[in-house]
Amino acid sequence: MAGCTLTYALYELALNPELQGRLREEITEVLTGHDQQVTYESIQQMIYLDMVVSETLLKYPVLGFLDRECLKDYELSHPSGKGTFTLPAGTGVYIPLLGIHRDPKYYPDPENFNPENFSKENKKARHKQAFLPFGDGPRQCLGYRFAYIQIKSGLINILSRYEVAPCEKTPVPLRFEPKSFILVPLDTLYLKFKRIGA
Repeated sequence: MAGCTLTYALYELALNPELQGRLREEITEVLTGHDQQVTYESIQQMIYLDMVVSETLLKYPVLGFLDRECLKDYELSHPSGKGTFTLPAGTGVYIPLLGIHRDPKYYPDPENFNPENFSKENKKARHKQAFLPFGDGPRQCLGYRFAYIQIKSGLINILSRYEVAPCEKTPVPLRFEPKSFILVPLDTLYLKFKRIGA
């Protein structure tokens, strides 16, 4: 999971060099204050890095949906706006994660990679359940904190050493495997890495 997200983040940063430059500046600045050591504390200081990783998980969640089971009868407003209906206990419920994450009601221009969707102000103004890459509540993925640290560590180590750019084989736009259970690219994702200072 973390590997896919890291790949998608590098893909988007390759296509958006100004965002990549901004992130590299933050990485350089924070690591300078931490003797070039990637530590839990240094990672927590990288606010823009968190925004980039969150935006990647927004645009490319591992699963397109979450599935749950209704444990007790639950009354909902009728979609017509008139009255209510009851969802009986034992009913399977599918939450359209990809649909929520791409809803312009929550994210203007959802096809655009925009880490500003996760600025403090924008997060505060949005409904909490409009971003569910790891689920929420008691059934939330247990490994989500580890996944975030793993993705961020990978980006720090790569972007502090390399510039990432598209090449002639980079697929634009990205297409996805239609028969896969998880969100994976249909085509091999090629990128060009250039050593900084070389």
